[in-house]
Amino acid sequence: MCLAHHLLRECRYLNELDKVQQWSRSVESLLQETIHERNQKPTESIDSLSWLDRLDKLIDENLSRLNDKFTTFKKGLLKCRHYIFNFIRNQAIPPDKNASERGIRKLKIKLKNSG
Repeated sequence: MCLAHHLLRECRYLNELDKVQQWSRSVESLLQETIHERNQKPTESIDSLSWLDRLDKLIDENLSRLNDKFTTFKKGLLKCRHYIFNFIRNQAIPPDKNASERGIRKLKIKLKNSG
């Protein structure tokens, strides 16, 4: 699960969709804090249970007052909750896919140019 490209982008979209609510801002803050924690301790294996507990509390919140897109995002978080924080336990797993995208960029440009 790519936090930077998928989950954080979706949180920002939901923040713009409803500027008054705090739920998606809390999810975004949690994700950013985990990335910051990994960056602060790049060689350590960090226990993800406290992060999962915080995520579970957010998932358990009642979102019936909000747009259906919030509920859809919440269901997606619930479905992938077990591997959202894999990068925090295993330092070999990055929180984003930037390195892999840079790795295939030259090939994609060559394919695009060659038609």
